[in-house]
Amino acid sequence: MPRYHRNSRGILRLFFLLVLVTALYGGCYAQRNWAPTPEDLVLPTFSEETDWTEVVGNVLEDAIQIFLGVTSSR
Repeated sequence: MPRYHRNSRGILRLFFLLVLVTALYGGCYAQRNWAPTPEDLVLPTFSEETDWTEVVGNVLEDAIQIFLGVTSSR
């Protein structure tokens, strides 16, 4: 069985750098194209009669709607 660990350290570092650069590019692309608008983020109003399960349900429903809007094709 050939020993690759001594001779391919430079190639391993090159591929690791390639993965990091690709991840940074993907993050910048996602931030540019899929960032939700601030109008989509609606905070619930609280009162004495507000049930916490309704608040959590509404927040999760809004999060799902934002996710669907971000990932849908335009």
